[in-house]
Amino acid sequence: MRYGVSPEFVLKKEEQRTAGDLPLLLDERGFVVEGNLADPRVQTAYRRLIAGLSAAPELELLLLCIADWQLAPIYAARCTSHAKNRPSNAATNAPLPDTSIAVRARLEQRAAFLANPLLNFGELLFVTRKNPTWNHEVAQYFGWRQRPGGSIYRRARPGLSLARVDLIKGQLAPGNFLEPRLSYDATKILFSYVKTEGSQNPRALPRNEVDTNHHYFHIYQMAVDGTGLKQLT
Repeated sequence: MRYGVSPEFVLKKEEQRTAGDLPLLLDERGFVVEGNLADPRVQTAYRRLIAGLSAAPELELLLLCIADWQLAPIYAARCTSHAKNRPSNAATNAPLPDTSIAVRARLEQRAAFLANPLLNFGELLFVTRKNPTWNHEVAQYFGWRQRPGGSIYRRARPGLSLARVDLIKGQLAPGNFLEPRLSYDATKILFSYVKTEGSQNPRALPRNEVDTNHHYFHIYQMAVDGTGLKQLT
């Protein structure tokens, strides 16, 4: 299964499935039809699945949740068993494993979790970023190890919707972001950013004593709506 934030998705054929390709459970048997998310059959199956839920995720978020749940060993084992018995299943028209009850139970559990008063905090501030060029946890702090990509976002309905607001919106050149922080009065956002231009090869960079500071993270500030962006360090 390859799934993105676009309204289209691709469901690979059962014969082509690998361990990482997961069918999405949405119709009466559990599997979403191939096509557009606006397909009436998909929308009907979605409404049926979330009926009565106190905190129902929007369709795109639901699909991602189900794809994640289906990584569970039990489900993977059932799909593997079905694949091994594919010839006999095809002869008898046996359906794929039905996990609709399990998914509904997961959704109920998820709704109960989201009902926790500790999660009643409104919008969520978060960052997206590319992995550094060096596969080590300390590399995230080395500006000259960063790849361009990511931004600072606000999410209005965390846990229910994937909708987000990009606060940078191209105000900065391609670079990498790190650790956004909200001011105590919740009016400003501070974050680290490094512009990723020029060589990313540490051996090709000048030594710290003679290099400029363009390959290092700097602290920036902006209002919570993304306006007033300025560099502080």
